[in-house]
Amino acid sequence: MNRSSWAKHLATPTHSLSLQQLTEAEEMQNNTRRQYDELYATPAVPLRIPNQPLEFNLRQAHFRPILLDEDMNGVSNADFEDLMMQELDSLKAGSEDDFMARNAEALRREIEILELQHLEAEFEGADDETIPCMKLIRVLSDLLHANGEDEDIINQHFTGVPVTHDYAPYGNKTMCYLDILDNLPRLRLSSSQLKMILWIMEACGAKDVPSFNAFRAMQKHIRKMTGVRSEPHKSDLGNLFYVNDIRDLIAKDFANPEVAPHIQKYPEDVAGGPISEFWQVKDGKWHNIPLDELTPSIVVGHTRFYVHEVAELGKTYADCQLIVRDPVNSFQIRAVSPAITRIPLEDLCFNHEALERRIGTKIIFHENCREYSVQIPNKFRQVDNGEDLFTVWVPVWADDVSGARSKQYQKHLNVYTANANLPGQLLQQEYFVRFVSTSPHAGALEQLKVVVNHVKSTHREPVRTYNADTQRPCAFRLNVPDGPADNPQQAEESSHIGHHGNYFCRRCHVGGTSEEKECPDGYHSFYTPGRPRNVEEIRSCVLAQIRLSTYGIASRVEALQTSTGIKDKIAQHWIDILIQKAREAQAASPSRDVDEISTELLIWLREQTNEPYNPLLDLPFFDPSQDTLVEILHTILLGDAKYTWYELHHKWTAMQQDIFTIRLQGTNLDGLRVPPIRAAYMMQYRNGLIGKHFKTLMQTMIFHIHDIVTPDQFVLVRALGELGPILWLPVIDNMEEYLADLQIFIDNLLDAFASIDPTKILIKLKLHVLQHIIQDIRRRGPAAPSRDIAAKFADLDRVKHILSGGYWFDESQSAWAMLIGAANPASIPLDSATSWVDGVNVATTSGDRCILPVVGRVLKILLPKGSKSAQGILVVTKYDVGEALHPHYHMPILLPNAVSTRVVVPSNSIQFSFNVQHDCRACGCDASGVTRQMQERQESDTTIHSIVHKDDTRFIINTHGFHNAGLLRKYLPVALTKPRPLFPDRRKRHDELSAVLAVTQKAKRAAIQEKAAATREKTKAARAGVAAGEAQPTGAANGEHGGGPQKRTRHEIEA
Repeated sequence: MNRSSWAKHLATPTHSLSLQQLTEAEEMQNNTRRQYDELYATPAVPLRIPNQPLEFNLRQAHFRPILLDEDMNGVSNADFEDLMMQELDSLKAGSEDDFMARNAEALRREIEILELQHLEAEFEGADDETIPCMKLIRVLSDLLHANGEDEDIINQHFTGVPVTHDYAPYGNKTMCYLDILDNLPRLRLSSSQLKMILWIMEACGAKDVPSFNAFRAMQKHIRKMTGVRSEPHKSDLGNLFYVNDIRDLIAKDFANPEVAPHIQKYPEDVAGGPISEFWQVKDGKWHNIPLDELTPSIVVGHTRFYVHEVAELGKTYADCQLIVRDPVNSFQIRAVSPAITRIPLEDLCFNHEALERRIGTKIIFHENCREYSVQIPNKFRQVDNGEDLFTVWVPVWADDVSGARSKQYQKHLNVYTANANLPGQLLQQEYFVRFVSTSPHAGALEQLKVVVNHVKSTHREPVRTYNADTQRPCAFRLNVPDGPADNPQQAEESSHIGHHGNYFCRRCHVGGTSEEKECPDGYHSFYTPGRPRNVEEIRSCVLAQIRLSTYGIASRVEALQTSTGIKDKIAQHWIDILIQKAREAQAASPSRDVDEISTELLIWLREQTNEPYNPLLDLPFFDPSQDTLVEILHTILLGDAKYTWYELHHKWTAMQQDIFTIRLQGTNLDGLRVPPIRAAYMMQYRNGLIGKHFKTLMQTMIFHIHDIVTPDQFVLVRALGELGPILWLPVIDNMEEYLADLQIFIDNLLDAFASIDPTKILIKLKLHVLQHIIQDIRRRGPAAPSRDIAAKFADLDRVKHILSGGYWFDESQSAWAMLIGAANPASIPLDSATSWVDGVNVATTSGDRCILPVVGRVLKILLPKGSKSAQGILVVTKYDVGEALHPHYHMPILLPNAVSTRVVVPSNSIQFSFNVQHDCRACGCDASGVTRQMQERQESDTTIHSIVHKDDTRFIINTHGFHNAGLLRKYLPVALTKPRPLFPDRRKRHDELSAVLAVTQKAKRAAIQEKAAATREKTKAARAGVAAGEAQPTGAANGEHGGGPQKRTRHEIEA
């Protein structure tokens, strides 16, 4: 630039403005740096000490978790060559004496051949020529038995495998191991593969190798003896499917010594203590269901006490109600006065029968207590036959999965269940999730009808089984507490119209027309739970729709569905048929009374089915509108987190995407328990992420989005991150305090979404339905994560039941048998030592692993030399927690300890691990580092950028992390974890948004209507032009013959 130009530039306003902007930017940067320096110079704050010692209940999983992309549909259906069979020349027509005269060995060989042919037909396909021969087999078998032949000896000769009872119910060790191999959840073998294994075993000289057919016969025998019944069913809609009997599945839990001790039999009163289980929730079903539906009795010593009956408590008589109070089992009793007190079980002396025996006559009640006398003796004395009668809660859920091994999607509707009387930690293991049914044709409600019938039958006739915990027979009844599933499936189970309706919530009546939604009251109602629906209202509305359909007017049915949001999938099938039949009947007899036709059609419907609607509407103690719980996988991860992620990345430039990818790849994962982050993959397929990706983003995303998002977007990410760890807490210490905090976190997230797009909550059900999770937790306990063929799954249950040492009823001995059990683990002796060696990792009290090197925490792990002990000492860098929250992240910060930076502590003093992140925003860290890219598990010559941290003393406690979030909140001061509302006056904020929304949406609808009108006019003009061209006079009519053939109408031709 020339000097003259430079001088002129200095005098221009542009230069002055640029200079001012640079000065302001430098001043802002200095203020920010000064603010962070002051933040990390704040005094430390002491940590809280929990009132109760931390408890960790860690159980090993029986099987690995399910892989989502693994096919679980059983064996191949390919055709295979049959085993070679010998000629049956010796079995020619003849008399019975001729048969008896033949050699016994030859006779046995022929019987074996015929049995193998029958088994081959049974497992590989029916063969009409071999089936009649089974009559002959039975005759010959009876002859052998008549000669005194032992069944085991006969089977041993036929199969070539010696029988031993050490592995009962299997014939020997080989049979046992082969059955395990054939039923591994992770390794599905086809029949051809199993035949190859047997052939290799025999070729290698292995002992006791059975034939393929003998092995299948053994499986069939054991399935019949110890397995689960898989029965065919046909729905009212005509679809065929198989169902594993849910009663057998639960019976296996009681008969399994690994499971039975963990089954909860009574509700528990925690007296304000921590809540982690369904049976501990005071307002839950287990505490509010009628007493007659709960376990009616308990055994104290050798005496059985029943609810409603009088019992002697020393000198007091009381009407008993069973309950459990930790740590002592007790009765909740109603004395002669209406007051309710609690006593220990040891105070129970005599039950009702013993009292009557002592006084020699029946007990006479005072007239003030006659309300109790009608319930004595307890009606279940005639039902349980003096045995334990338990109530088991079985949540049932349905999900659509692919039935193909390939990536091609083949929709199957699967139904599952679990035993909700088991602790939640066990229910998250695959071992305790039970498969019920599947079908590519039958819908969820069609399959659930069979399950509902099974549940109802247990109340008419309780299921008898063996209790491996008490070592005595028992019986149980089933109830369904809830139906977890994704939102569309729950809408179907609730007979709801779905999220596209005007009233889009299955739980409440929120909604209406567009104008009603946009008015101040209507808009604000989406941010609170509306008037709840109930099962009686739904059933009445569905029946009204069925009655309306018999008049043949579809619009009236549709209007009722639109105005209520109720649309039953099963009923809709019959509604469509009834409308068609009504129209046909009216057309055939126009003068016939429509009410008469309606009555006739209702009679016809009654003849077709006894339940023309959702079977869940008739399930006792189950309200599908309120018991379809909000599931945090589908609602949070695949809903709110997905919306947040899209709101960020869809506006990013390529450079911003690269910056986020590099930052995300450098995330510190210690203490998070998330899979390794593949940031480049996540960004490449940013529109196709799954639950595990969103779960990782919720916990880490906020640390990597500074300078590439707007302030409103940053607030949204922060609100989402604050909500996540609270929802995933497995234990609730204080229910009311927890729900109050959770309500603020939910409100903040919804308000953050509204600041970006006020219309989102009107169209996204997964935002509004968050408000209902408060009620779910109050009634059910901690929020439930997702529960993310028929004959084969029955075999899986059979094998794991046997290998767990389970009992089954042996009909040959008329007794409960248990032949295979699990061995108790041996203890490891501890040796002393005085010298120390380096360790690799240390396990905390909560089960976490602290691995070297862990920057800023564990520096050294030392173990006694020559010892197998897990006890050692740790060299730890000590940090303090700052008293102020980070101004942007709203998280606690870590400060280097001013007194001692390193301390030596015993390894068992480490309570748990948590995640910290470097404050890159304060330190100005950038992607100036270069690392080699890993390819094929090796370092390649390709380099990629990485984050270089400029200060290793500034760290932030990641309170968005899910792992150990509850433990972390116990130690941090309340001031650092207490939620703060995003808007103090939410109603005022919503009214402001409603005012803006009313204007913008009205203009938007006007524009849409204008565009639609223009389109209609254009279409109308185009049609008019075509019609004018077709109606143009021909040449003959005007005296201008064009020489071509002339068109004539049908009337002209006929004339």
